[in-house]
Amino acid sequence: MFPPMELDEASGRVGVPPAGSGILPERTSAKTVAQDAQLGGQDAHPTRGATYTRRRRLPHFEKPWAIYALTFSTRDHSVLSPASRTVVLDAVRYFHGNRYELFAASVMPDHVHLLLQPWVKEQNAKGENIFWPVGELMHSIKSFTAKKINQIEGTNGEVWEQERFDCYVRGDRDLEEKFFYILENPERAGLMNAEVGYEWVWAPGKELRSGGTPEPAGETPTLPETKSDRYYLKAMNCPHHHKLYAAVPHSYRDLPLRLAEYGCNYRYEQSGELFGLMRVRSLQMNDAHIYCTEEQFEEEFNAVNQMYLKYFNIFGIEKYIMRFSTHDPAKLGQKFVDNPELWLKTEAMVRGVLQRSGINYVEVPNEAAFYGPKIDVQVWSAIGREFSIATNQVDFAVPARFGLVYKTRENTEATPLCIHRAPLGTHERFIGFLIEHYAGNFPLWLAPEQVRVLPIGAEPPLLDYARGILNELRAHEVRAEIDASNDHIKAKISSAEQMKVHTMLVIGKRDMETSAVSVRVHGKGNLGAKPRAEVVADLLQSVKERRA
Repeated sequence: MFPPMELDEASGRVGVPPAGSGILPERTSAKTVAQDAQLGGQDAHPTRGATYTRRRRLPHFEKPWAIYALTFSTRDHSVLSPASRTVVLDAVRYFHGNRYELFAASVMPDHVHLLLQPWVKEQNAKGENIFWPVGELMHSIKSFTAKKINQIEGTNGEVWEQERFDCYVRGDRDLEEKFFYILENPERAGLMNAEVGYEWVWAPGKELRSGGTPEPAGETPTLPETKSDRYYLKAMNCPHHHKLYAAVPHSYRDLPLRLAEYGCNYRYEQSGELFGLMRVRSLQMNDAHIYCTEEQFEEEFNAVNQMYLKYFNIFGIEKYIMRFSTHDPAKLGQKFVDNPELWLKTEAMVRGVLQRSGINYVEVPNEAAFYGPKIDVQVWSAIGREFSIATNQVDFAVPARFGLVYKTRENTEATPLCIHRAPLGTHERFIGFLIEHYAGNFPLWLAPEQVRVLPIGAEPPLLDYARGILNELRAHEVRAEIDASNDHIKAKISSAEQMKVHTMLVIGKRDMETSAVSVRVHGKGNLGAKPRAEVVADLLQSVKERRA
């Protein structure tokens, strides 16, 4: 059941992780008690016999007994000010305990996530419970907040896009996943620990091309056109981050400004170029852009390089080299931006950073990006294959094209330098590299399936004991599964070994009676029986310490 809800005013997130299993929370609020009494002692929880009012047209899959994961975003993904976000948060909280039970909410700059369950609205003539329609609830929130936001922002128009009914929750596990999806942020997940100082942003999956942005050279698939607009699938995050920078005036005091995004991009690779995970058309990456002054450049560029080295140490990558790509003066105005002074200046800055930091690098002419010099990080897998993993690029041209400026100490306008960085490249390619690097034998902390519980037999008490261990591991976010099939234990072990599951916990009747488990590790064999508490503690510590 869910404990009492808490509110984090700073982040705009509502809720706390569930203390245990159970899809419905305890209904103990004063409103609930009064409502239960009013309904003559009937159960006011959603039931399969309940119906909705017909005031609004609803999605065909909407169920009155369900918990819903809902999302609605601002029109054109315009960014809400902190004051406007507070208005949204207040509206979401207002209806909690009034029209719905709110389990989790996240009010972000341009979209809102909600996890809620409608309450009873009234009873019909047959005495059936009628619940608040989800569409009506969303309409109430959006219509109330739109008026207030227009007053705050000084606008006069539609604020919200049509809400998206993502889906209703299907059981405890699904509820837990959606709950943590809404409440967990990159910092809690450990994604920001090495990237302190970054603002996390989100850009839409399609982009609107205007006269100020060059048309792509036919490599990007288009979406349907309107009379005035033309849409493309997003091939990169750069233009969106530049627009975010340009949306607010900046001074030298605001820099460096670091915008990071876990985003999805699309590249129309030719069919002959597609290669498993190494080259795909839909790709994920942890992309970022750092806007800084020339005086800040060395520290920021070196910090990115050090971030890469930290990741290499985490993943056990020992052999690497940084390729410093420079321009070819003969191709200025063709392959490279025609600004020889800035080319020489930025190349000297990058070269100086690499030399002073003592990083192993090679200099390669004629391979820079069109807008500036760059670092491509080459790594080698355990079997000696070379991969291009990360990039660290200097951009002195595109910020000027987008009109990006900041006020200097002298109150004059200057164009910032932009550093493009992607520490692990596309995640698909990096996962492909890791599969080859470890030959599929991942360390426990990195294994897709970390633990598999293997009960010897199908007796209910034994399965209950095995599932208790499974639930204990999952409660600590261990990726664990159970093989409760009727197969012989040898077949279960063979299947887990073939799938290269790192740790197998074999459980027999004697283990259950002594509160123990028999531990087996892939590649090491049977390690013998150990107390259950000791095994769980060792697994958690091994994951935490990222043991090899």
